[in-house]
Amino acid sequence: MSKTTKILIAGFGGQGILFTGKALAFTGLKAGMEVSWLPSYGPEMRGGTANCSITLSDTPIGSPIVDKPDVLIAMNLPSLEKYYNETEKGGYIIYDSSLINRENNRDDVVVAGIPATKMASDNGLDGLANMIILGKVIKETSVLTLEQIKNSLAQLVPAKKVALLENNIKAIATPEVDVQEMSKENGVKFTAIVEVEPEITLGKYKGIELKKVEYNVTDEDVENRIKEVAAENARIITVEDN
Repeated sequence: MSKTTKILIAGFGGQGILFTGKALAFTGLKAGMEVSWLPSYGPEMRGGTANCSITLSDTPIGSPIVDKPDVLIAMNLPSLEKYYNETEKGGYIIYDSSLINRENNRDDVVVAGIPATKMASDNGLDGLANMIILGKVIKETSVLTLEQIKNSLAQLVPAKKVALLENNIKAIATPEVDVQEMSKENGVKFTAIVEVEPEITLGKYKGIELKKVEYNVTDEDVENRIKEVAAENARIITVEDN
């Protein structure tokens, strides 16, 4: 049975809408999926409207346009209002509740308000509310894994911006806290989901010598590899004559 997930990310320019979409699309591509990524933004760019359509599928994609998403990520109220009722039944609507205050009147979708902007500010991750939302989407939908997203970010973020990469990864893995009870009698009861990094102790690595292996690549080797790559990525499509 084929599996296709249509994702729509919408908000203002400057909120990382397109980068979030690119991270999803690139990760899907690396995972061997059929992928489409269609950005759209107003002439103002920063501060103007911006949205991004992403489709992840295990079968060829007919159109990159997403007008009825399975997953809606809304970073501002106008975007939530516009696509709220367009989200498919059984889908997900995830929005930044720091910027949006709206009652949910649908019981046929999963709706989650995440105070992403406030969480980013509280954790010294200003400007990365989009990545906090992305982390929530990955955890809720399981369309991809956090580990896959992290590996993609390592390629999408330039090596000279190591601090930015680290902050993006921290934002995706921001702990989820669910306050279950708060009273004078019983205090505060809550559950928290956090990512725990393993402790690694390095052994004696100084002075290790590595022997450089030299390879002689011939024109025939190059030609054979080109044929292998072409065969790996080829698809046979049956076309019926009209």
